[in-house]
Amino acid sequence: MKTEKQKMLAGELYDALDPQLSEERTKARLLLQQLNNSREDYPIERARILREPYLTLAKAYSLHSIFIFNGKGLNIVL
Repeated sequence: MKTEKQKMLAGELYDALDPQLSEERTKARLLLQQLNNSREDYPIERARILREPYLTLAKAYSLHSIFIFNGKGLNIVL
């Protein structure tokens, strides 16, 4: 019988709340948080984070923050 991760990778229906998948999502989120908090002028540290097993797909991409908002000039109309 296939694991939920094997089903997911095969494009089949799977249980997204599976404990293994939940744990891997948490690890990936923590690594992405480290990446987002790392300095752009520390490429070795950023490359180390991207080599982590839970971020293997990220190797093919260049990740940059494209949106920064400090709340200045915000007007909310209800």
